[in-house]
Amino acid sequence: LDSNPTYDPNNSYCQLFTRSTANFAVQDIVATNLNLGGLKREGVDMQVDYGLPLDAFGADPKWGDLSLNILFTYLLNAERQETVTSPWFDRKGTISQTVASAFPELKGRVALTWNVSDFLFRYTMRYTDGMDVVNNDAVFSPSTGAVPTVDSYMYHDFSARWNANDMISVTAGVTNIADKSPPVYTTSAQAGIQSNTDPSTYDVLGLRYFVNVGVKF
Repeated sequence: LDSNPTYDPNNSYCQLFTRSTANFAVQDIVATNLNLGGLKREGVDMQVDYGLPLDAFGADPKWGDLSLNILFTYLLNAERQETVTSPWFDRKGTISQTVASAFPELKGRVALTWNVSDFLFRYTMRYTDGMDVVNNDAVFSPSTGAVPTVDSYMYHDFSARWNANDMISVTAGVTNIADKSPPVYTTSAQAGIQSNTDPSTYDVLGLRYFVNVGVKF
């Protein structure tokens, strides 16, 4: 009724029904997919790369080079509209209980690399801003669940690579050094996407090690 309060037969929704000319009974229904809602995203992506040979500080050149890589995304807005007649709601800084429903205001990665002789050492920090939990309804109402917010999260990784020769290299590392568990959060209706959290946003595996061997032919 809200979409057609005057019962106009020319209304786009009414046109989806075929009626009998005799008694106006519904004879057929057209079922189709329509893009009724909308999404708007605005943000700023930043990347900074900087390299510096250690001999710039008077050190022996054999101490190698340092390099810094910074990647950050700052979300200006993440608006969503349920239908063409619905208002726009900004999801910036919120997370919900469905896949791809996390919109941190700030997210990024910093990697510091030391390259010396046949060795490379890298430390990486991954950051996700804290968010408010919202219900996945038409107005994205604030959650009144047991855990209505998630804190900012920072993960630390480390890896090292040895180039044995021109053909063989060995890489070993540690991911999530602090063995940080993902946040558990709940909306008013239900818990997170999987295991009461969001595995597409947070690390659910914890501390782990890896070793890779690379061979060039």
